[in-house]
Amino acid sequence: MAVLGEIVKKFFKWLLVVVILLQAVVLIAGIYIFRMPLPEHDIDVSGLPLSDFVEIIRDERGIPHIYGTNVDDILFAQGYVHAQDRFWQLEFLESLKHWKISFTYWRSRRRCRFVI
Repeated sequence: MAVLGEIVKKFFKWLLVVVILLQAVVLIAGIYIFRMPLPEHDIDVSGLPLSDFVEIIRDERGIPHIYGTNVDDILFAQGYVHAQDRFWQLEFLESLKHWKISFTYWRSRRRCRFVI
């Protein structure tokens, strides 16, 4: 019986080590993923089909403030900013449609797929 107790103690010791290592890997991966760069917020609206002046300024929290002289152009710029901020959702739903969740790393251009 003493030998069986030693084997169980050894098993739980290794199980604890594996669980701690797994938690460390998940923590490091989470930090890496959440610190990836956000979408480019330096918007150059000169290429948009606008008829008048529009300025988009983001504050330190990333909230857009849109200034302009024409209501139609301001609303177009608002839609542009909203689409830019929600592009991740479009990409996620497209991947979910094919029963795949894919995370694209913008900086390294590597693709990693996890199948549900």
